[in-house]
Amino acid sequence: MPVDWLVALAGAMTVMLLVWLTTVLTVLWALRRSNRVDPSVRGTAPLTWLVSPGSAARLHRRVRGAVQLARRVGRGSAGQQRELVSELSRQAVALDHELVVASAFPRPHRRGRLAALATATSSIEASAIRLADLARASTAPVPAWGEAAEQDGLRRLAERIDHLAGAHDELRRVEAVSP
Repeated sequence: MPVDWLVALAGAMTVMLLVWLTTVLTVLWALRRSNRVDPSVRGTAPLTWLVSPGSAARLHRRVRGAVQLARRVGRGSAGQQRELVSELSRQAVALDHELVVASAFPRPHRRGRLAALATATSSIEASAIRLADLARASTAPVPAWGEAAEQDGLRRLAERIDHLAGAHDELRRVEAVSP
């Protein structure tokens, strides 16, 4: 009888251990996934950046928030806007990787590099906000205008958003004039 009791206790403890381990692994998986800039791309940012007050961590959270905003508004948008959201996301992932690299620099070099990356972060945020404004204001799909010749991703992205905003403005002017 005592052996049966010990076997039952060992079985119950094994089950409890497996439940605890599964819970911990699920929580870690969810935290790592929420720390990604783009949910479909494995991130390199440390998990501590979810709450860290450091400069690189704050920039990471700003970039992540900008991409989340762009993805939310990009879901129901026209094809061209979805493409712009994807480009913004690619640029943000690259910037986030640079943040991780810069955070490992010695302090004097880190400050200068993070200052430059803060400017790029502001550009990504501004682009995300403009995309959100366009998605809210758009009433009809806008045809694609082709690939820009410039190779600089953020500048090309801002230029394409400018074109899309101009097209929307022109469409509103034409609709206002037509009876």
